Amino acid sequence: MQENLKADVKKSTLREGKKTAKNLFVKIGGMIKRRIPRINAYHTKLELAKTAMKDKDWKQASHHLFELIHEFKPNVDNYVMLGKVLRKDKQYQEAEKILNEGQLHFPNNHIILTELAKVTIDTYNWVKAREILNLAKTHHDEIPVSAHFGLSIVNRVLGNDKESNAQLSHCLDEHSEELKETYKKGYRKIILYNNGENRIEYYKMTQKNDTVTITFDSINMVWDEMPFGFKFLKKQNTDIIAVRRRTGNNYYQDLSLEDFNKTVNLLVHSYKRKVAYGFSLGGYAVLYYCADLNCEILSLSPRNSAHPNYGDKLSEEIPFKHNLSLTNNPNITPIIIYDPKNRTDNSYIEKELKKSFLNARFIEHHYAGHRTAPFLSQIGVIKDLVGRVVHGKELIEYDKKLRSKSHQYLRVLGQECLRRNKGKWALELSEKALELSPEDSKALALKEKAIVRLESNKTKEYSWLREAAIQISEKKDQIIKLFSLAFIELLEIML
Repeated sequence: MQENLKADVKKSTLREGKKTAKNLFVKIGGMIKRRIPRINAYHTKLELAKTAMKDKDWKQASHHLFELIHEFKPNVDNYVMLGKVLRKDKQYQEAEKILNEGQLHFPNNHIILTELAKVTIDTYNWVKAREILNLAKTHHDEIPVSAHFGLSIVNRVLGNDKESNAQLSHCLDEHSEELKETYKKGYRKIILYNNGENRIEYYKMTQKNDTVTITFDSINMVWDEMPFGFKFLKKQNTDIIAVRRRTGNNYYQDLSLEDFNKTVNLLVHSYKRKVAYGFSLGGYAVLYYCADLNCEILSLSPRNSAHPNYGDKLSEEIPFKHNLSLTNNPNITPIIIYDPKNRTDNSYIEKELKKSFLNARFIEHHYAGHRTAPFLSQIGVIKDLVGRVVHGKELIEYDKKLRSKSHQYLRVLGQECLRRNKGKWALELSEKALELSPEDSKALALKEKAIVRLESNKTKEYSWLREAAIQISEKKDQIIKLFSLAFIELLEIML
């Protein structure tokens, strides 16, 4: 009987175990069934967010990422992605808010801190950016090279050249290959200032240097293009501050002298060598904005067409907000290159700039025209000239025979010949200009005008000869009589 009781207990235990196992299996299965749709929902939203980011649809991307963050378990990558999307969409306050929220879940996480630093850089809060990057560096030895390089840039913007150089040296010594891979173009670009119409960009090269060059776009350039002189300057071991314009009809009237100085002053003075370079409108701008920075200035054909005294009809359409006269700074010796035969440029030079810059070096290129930068390029000396200024080398006088290589010079000289009614010379010069540059429409127009002028002159000459012949024919009797009298008087004298 005892054995039967033991057998019954064993069977009962086995049945209960199977029942318990079955219940547990059912429970786990239910959890899995409920979990699978949730996992699928997470990945679906993540893929939708990434697709929207790829399409630069920042609104849609932020919508999906907000759902991921607040409906699922907190994740560093999602916080960083959302911060980046909001930053790209220029929702800086929201980006900072969400990244700070991420910091609460993941204190001092260097990836979140690095993205937060980018937000503060985009909002020009350089002091806070430095604090955040230093915090990331303190808590993590393996922060990305972009954070190290970013810290170097921020210190430079704040005028701390020693800290900047030390951080850059660390990048070059410890992360050289990563730096090259991250910044394949050899520089990092950040925006220092943007008022919607004018923008100041800073290009920090990835190699050590102690020179900065400030450039201003000329009249035909906008900020969607590369800055003025950038392709050449980036090879000269100089950092670049480029002042840009959103539209072509902007004459820097929206950028105040005060805002410019406030933006670049500490940065510029953290360099040992400071250079400013511009042509035409940019040539005017380097003199107007940079005269008080005590830097080397190269200004080619300075002109602002909106200037009420030295501009053109644009001055009637565009309000001129700049000072009418430029700063008289006796401590600088700007190099100003121009064509004295160009009436507009010469008037501005003689009446204004020679009074404002008493120590300036004025270099004349007769018949180069207003566009001295293309002229210097055509004769093959522009790179040598700019390179000498950037590196502080002595300027040299270039062979005047090189002018014959410039179709612009030949055309401008031909236009002056035509103005002085030297049609044959004008025609010859226009043809030589077209040999150098067949697409020079102004040289072609000069040729056509010269031909018309020559034909007109021939017609006038023929008309004069015909009129003289008619007059001689009408007065032939008087002429014969005069000749006869003269002959008789001559005979009398001889006899």
